[in-house]
Amino acid sequence: MARGFMDGGREPIWGVEECSRNGGHCWENSNLVISTMPAIYHRRCKHCGLVQEGHSQPDTAWRDDPYQPWAKETVD
Repeated sequence: MARGFMDGGREPIWGVEECSRNGGHCWENSNLVISTMPAIYHRRCKHCGLVQEGHSQPDTAWRDDPYQPWAKETVD
């Protein structure tokens, strides 16, 4: 499986859909900030590895990061 900058060296324990069914995502913020206008922040789910990016203007609006091949879509 491809590895990303937010994977933390861990394999996801759940798929994205399974994580949602089990109570939702548990987000951990990255210390990485992409210095664009507006700045881009990232956060990752501790269980399924889903990454979201946030743009902080005027408020941070989160959406799924479009490139994350390491996120499992289904349970094996």
